[in-house]
Amino acid sequence: MKATEIGYRRIAYISRSKGLKGDLIVQPAGDRPLSSYVGERIWIVPPLLEAVRETRLLELKEQAKDSVVRLADVKDVATARLLAGHYLLAETSSENSCANQTGETYEPTAAPRDPIGLAVIEADTQTVLGTIQEVRRTSAQELWVVDGGPYGEVLIPAVEAFILSIDATTALVSLPGGLLELNH
Repeated sequence: MKATEIGYRRIAYISRSKGLKGDLIVQPAGDRPLSSYVGERIWIVPPLLEAVRETRLLELKEQAKDSVVRLADVKDVATARLLAGHYLLAETSSENSCANQTGETYEPTAAPRDPIGLAVIEADTQTVLGTIQEVRRTSAQELWVVDGGPYGEVLIPAVEAFILSIDATTALVSLPGGLLELNH
């Protein structure tokens, strides 16, 4: 990446609002802990016409399966509700930093946990099922929403038994018989 280029990376998915002060329940979507973004500028996408688009991550409370965040420009439940289903982005230039404004550090890993954008290939048939468009987190497991292939939108449980390998551009999966037909 050139010094003049700015890139963005998904850091969290906004599930819903919490409380009356505009707090948000989010699921992390990257290899860098959300706590390392406290104090940094973040963007909300897709943008809404009459809601905040750029803000700062003020507070973070980590919970067992998700996190509660407070954003600088989200001060009420009505605004928070508008943001459910959207993503939080951070500049990739801030990804290269190993400490946030509070001084917390992290160790970057080689492979990001965010699979969005990966091509999904079924190992037995070598069929390209499409690309991962979204990750839905349930109480049981994550579901990959895969679209753009011969079966249309397919929900694939992101469990170790189905995922054979993941590299920078593809996820190789082995699905049980009938799973694709259930989704179609």
